[in-house]
Amino acid sequence: MHRTGKAKTILVAQGASVEIASAAADTLRKTHKTRIGVVGVQTLRPFPAAAVADALAGAERVLVLERCDSALSGDPPLTREVRASLGGREKAPSCQSVVCGVGGAPLRIADIVALCTGAGAAAGHPVYLGIAFDDQATTEPKREVMLDALRRAYPQAAGRGIRTQDGPLPIKGAGTAVIAIRHRGGETRLAGVAGALMHRLNGGRVRSRPAVAWLGLDAERHTVTLYPDETTLGIPVDDEALAFEFLLGGLFGALGRLGRIDATARRAGGTRRDMLESGGDEDRDRLIAAFETGFEGLTEAPAEDTGADNDAWRESVPIAVRELGRSDDHVASLPRFWDQTGVLYRDGRADRLTADPYLATGTMPSLSSTFTDLGRTRTSLPVFDPTLCTGCGHCWTRCPDSAIGVAAVGPAALLDAGIRTTGAEPVRQVASKLATRIIASNKKNGDRASTFGPMLEDAFSWLNEKAPLPEERKQAIEEGVGQIVAEFGNLPVAVTEPFFIDAEARQKDSAELLSIAINPEACKTCGICVASCEPGALVSRPLDDASREAAHRTWETWSATPDTPGTSIDRAAEGDVPGPTAALLLSRYCQFALAGGDRSGLGGEACYAAASRSNRISRTTDRPADGGDSRADRQ
Repeated sequence: MHRTGKAKTILVAQGASVEIASAAADTLRKTHKTRIGVVGVQTLRPFPAAAVADALAGAERVLVLERCDSALSGDPPLTREVRASLGGREKAPSCQSVVCGVGGAPLRIADIVALCTGAGAAAGHPVYLGIAFDDQATTEPKREVMLDALRRAYPQAAGRGIRTQDGPLPIKGAGTAVIAIRHRGGETRLAGVAGALMHRLNGGRVRSRPAVAWLGLDAERHTVTLYPDETTLGIPVDDEALAFEFLLGGLFGALGRLGRIDATARRAGGTRRDMLESGGDEDRDRLIAAFETGFEGLTEAPAEDTGADNDAWRESVPIAVRELGRSDDHVASLPRFWDQTGVLYRDGRADRLTADPYLATGTMPSLSSTFTDLGRTRTSLPVFDPTLCTGCGHCWTRCPDSAIGVAAVGPAALLDAGIRTTGAEPVRQVASKLATRIIASNKKNGDRASTFGPMLEDAFSWLNEKAPLPEERKQAIEEGVGQIVAEFGNLPVAVTEPFFIDAEARQKDSAELLSIAINPEACKTCGICVASCEPGALVSRPLDDASREAAHRTWETWSATPDTPGTSIDRAAEGDVPGPTAALLLSRYCQFALAGGDRSGLGGEACYAAASRSNRISRTTDRPADGGDSRADRQ
């Protein structure tokens, strides 16, 4: 029990909720002069009915905090037991169920304060903490339409939820150390082992808070980024056990430098050795050596940006929504899900989610995993060199996460897309001549441009020299060409044997430029595409701010290009290079039918083999029967 004497309102809770409720009670007494007490229940069966009734005697109001809701079953378990224990008492206090933690939402002190200082929900109805049934702060138009419909249909729902304004979670206390771990690849074991080692070194209690977001920590922040480095520290990065011990040691080395723990590398390493139960002495020696290397091998580096990814690239709509989504109000509609839910995660406002009929189904549309941005966790990215590409198709067929965009499009189609995108209509009158010149100039084996911009500028210069235009027309066309170059100029394009040379040999002006782009939000840098590229057209390069921005710009440019024509897909499927599978994946409808997006570790051959089998089955059946342009024909 916590401060229950003379308390008018008593909170009943279990587990970790007791600590938070106690902190809320202290806050209410200090800031609102309200007498609030807390009763913690350790076991539900057998329920200590007499002890609980005695502890609640004299209270006027009892609020039972529970992390579950028994839909259509009356009161939740703890509330039911508390009511039963008070049933035979005179002047029994009112008892109300308070549901918290729904969907993993953290229990917040501010929400408890609002609950205790407000009128609460009507008797007989539970109140929900951390959930708003009516969000008045939304700025997304399509989400506002949905919320307006809910307000009209359920006017009484707004008072059933309590969620305070945005703000950090107060996780403080004398002698408290807060550790937040963001591990590349979704590793969760590091947090558990770190807590156990911290307990052995410092004693006290360890409390996990898995539902608290990184930005929700109200604590003095010191960001430490750890990477096993084989060249400087001698840690083989492909040895997962050694890499894990290095990271663990580095974490505790950082805590020691910050004064959060009082332990040397020898003491921490010895304690960690006692925790290792399996393996012989030689294995333990190797692991502890890696731990101590990480403990002592820290170097200062600029802190990573741990905030939400609210850069300009996140303002764009994911390509899966644009290419594959069905635009309706169905629960499986990807555009509907993006406009009403996905945009909140994009803008770092996931805490503004409210209950709605779509979320109540507990389902998510297919391909919603493509909303996940893995770019901020990557330190390298494959870079495409069009001058070395042969069009073999090995890279895009073996990518386990559909992170490689590919299209084979003729210069005329690229020009048409550029005109439609930029509104450069004056260019249309010379577009066919420009396209013909681009094809003719690339038939030669001399130096070829690696992007579309220089090809178009060279073709316009040639045209202006061979057939001088009137000054007024020339100026309008030149401005239009400049607009297209600004929009599509950075698009990487390759002149390859199967798509350009062979296609042109079959029919004049049918040559196509092969464009390959890496999606920086989906690529996990597993290296499969780089290893598969025999001519070396894909090379892994370190990422910095400039290269990351360039990769995003290239991906956005590629996303705006036309899809590969169905006739080109059929032609590519006829031969061994690129082959049927690679040809099918030239269609964006097939290419993005399966997607990654999970936060697991780097890919591998097993991952590739499984993905490859799935791709062949599902993408073959999804291919349009008439062989035409897949997306256009299906529409």
